[in-house]
Amino acid sequence: MVGVVIVHTTLDSVIIGGDSVTQGGMFPIFDIFNHLFDGEIVRMRVPLFFFFSGFLFFFQGAFSKQLYADKLKRRVKTLLVPYLFWISALLLMIFVAQQVFPSFTSGNNFPIKEYTLIDWLKAYWHSFPMSPFWFIRDLMVVVVCSPLLYFLVRYLKIFGVLLLGVLWCMGIQTPWVGVNVTAFFFFGLGAWYALTNQNYTPILVNYRWYLLGLYLPLLVLNTVLWSSSFAQIALLQRLGILLGMATLVAWVARGIQTQTIHANKTLSDAAFFLFCIHNPITVFASKLWVTYLSPMNDAKMIIGYVLIPTVVSIGAVYLYLFLQRKFPHFTAIITGGR
Repeated sequence: MVGVVIVHTTLDSVIIGGDSVTQGGMFPIFDIFNHLFDGEIVRMRVPLFFFFSGFLFFFQGAFSKQLYADKLKRRVKTLLVPYLFWISALLLMIFVAQQVFPSFTSGNNFPIKEYTLIDWLKAYWHSFPMSPFWFIRDLMVVVVCSPLLYFLVRYLKIFGVLLLGVLWCMGIQTPWVGVNVTAFFFFGLGAWYALTNQNYTPILVNYRWYLLGLYLPLLVLNTVLWSSSFAQIALLQRLGILLGMATLVAWVARGIQTQTIHANKTLSDAAFFLFCIHNPITVFASKLWVTYLSPMNDAKMIIGYVLIPTVVSIGAVYLYLFLQRKFPHFTAIITGGR
């Protein structure tokens, strides 16, 4: 989740009043630093989320009409209700910002006060301000389509999942908003592990050093290709995502085995709240940072890139704890009962 916050700390593309205050190429050292985390390491966040979601959805190892209906009913509470609440809250927040702080808005978005019915419908599905809620939208779509993935895994076995993987590696996407090949592949991969009762962590732990030894050079190679005149190779980027996922899971699993890593219930409970609330705060904080610390340089950009996600993440956790203590029922509703 901190990775998601880092991605949305958009210091490299701050737009105020329709003018680009910062953009790629202005701060070369920061650009490399930003790409290393945002463009490479943190890119595994969404595939990991879909993978874990698919694994947990089919964790019981069975599937039936009644089980499907029960899971859909539960996802209304855990996904749909928070999705509708937070997009509504974000639209209200942006409306207030457009009226009270117009100079701090990008100026590129249609005024909410002039929305038509079609604009409102689009706002809840595929247009501004979907980030980061497109993930929940795509997750809801793949959950609704989970019977298709079940039959794909049941009859085509791993070959069905590999077919989706080939489509993902080729960068193929559907023309339908919300039908995401990335979501279907990684959700399906997690489903395959659950439905076939495969425990993936022991194998990954055994090969953790090999995985790290492959991932780090690939990380460097992809960054060098990005920063040089050579075009980036999409297949290498996707290989980096797969290796990064495997490496991360392997080392975290090893840490849990050796008890050097322990689950923190407070942080895990607050993760979804952080996901929902962070984006407008990081965007606003980025605008404040470049406005009041102008002129900017590489050092200021890097400090902001580290400081803003840290402060936002810690602040969101404490805000969640406050709301949970003072308004437990309301907090449970807006976080899906987590």
